[in-house]
Amino acid sequence: MRSLKERLWLNLPNTKQNIEDEHKFLEGFVTYIQFQGLAFPKRVIHAFHTSLKVQDISALVILAGISGTGKSELPQKYADYIGAQLLTLAVQPRWDSPQDLQGFYNYVEKKFKPTDLMRGLYQYNRDSAMKDRIVIVLLDEMNLARVEYYFSEFLSKLETRRSRPTYLEIDVGSLPLKDNERRLEIPQQFLFVGTMNEDETTQSLSDKVLDRANVITFGKPKNLQLRQQNQHQNGTGRPSGYLAYSDFKQWTKIPEPQSELVEKVKYYLDRANQVMEKMGHPFAHRVYQGITQYVVNYPLVESAFKFALADQFGQKLLPKLRGVMIDEAHEELEELEKIIA
Repeated sequence: MRSLKERLWLNLPNTKQNIEDEHKFLEGFVTYIQFQGLAFPKRVIHAFHTSLKVQDISALVILAGISGTGKSELPQKYADYIGAQLLTLAVQPRWDSPQDLQGFYNYVEKKFKPTDLMRGLYQYNRDSAMKDRIVIVLLDEMNLARVEYYFSEFLSKLETRRSRPTYLEIDVGSLPLKDNERRLEIPQQFLFVGTMNEDETTQSLSDKVLDRANVITFGKPKNLQLRQQNQHQNGTGRPSGYLAYSDFKQWTKIPEPQSELVEKVKYYLDRANQVMEKMGHPFAHRVYQGITQYVVNYPLVESAFKFALADQFGQKLLPKLRGVMIDEAHEELEELEKIIA
């Protein structure tokens, strides 16, 4: 078990960021991104931030699009800005079981072979210095392999975190370990992000994954331009220290069933579900709850309601329609467009 105990993160900052206002936080992050020479639309930044906030119900954020659009850089810069630990896992085409994500016991060597994910979970569970820190786990090019083969079981566990402590069992074979040493808790402080290149070498996602994720699509840039870092601004534009998870969660709102905003979301989704049913792809409570949670938690939603709702149509509903012939579903697609117009 010695290799499992190897520390991934050293020299952790011990001061917390003092950021109370979410809107000021996002403005600061946009400025930081620009200082780094990157250009992400503010709406993409808001969508990514909101998706991280609602991982208790939509347990995965997927950034999809063509190669070279900055899908990996956005979570990397977000982690850097909030002083979070970033754990990047490069998915391989040969991954075909949970062992590729969680490690395995080598019966010949009589040793457990952990992955970096398991090392990170072990350090978080055992190191008091990690308490209340955010860890962003980045599954890079996650659809090089079939996501359901290596991630489906883990994704189901992520779903249960909001209601009770959730554990991963360590495959330790015949090693003489106590029960509490044979499992690791998956903390809510671990936020999961995946990137997907959309080309002929990658795999598509099942409805099971799509229902439990927010898929943010990166389109091709309208204007190609060279990257230029701001050489004249003093400092890095990043606050010192780290953003505590407890402070981050204070920005998360719980939908109130009888509120005007929730009723408004339900009105639009009832109409959308009727159209989706006509095309053979209706959705149920999980998708409704996920969309409602997202819209309620969208920054300045009072003035950006249609943006938030349209985001979720694109993130949760439209991906279900892959394989639908546009000519055959022309009227239904027009109906969907009118709902969010």
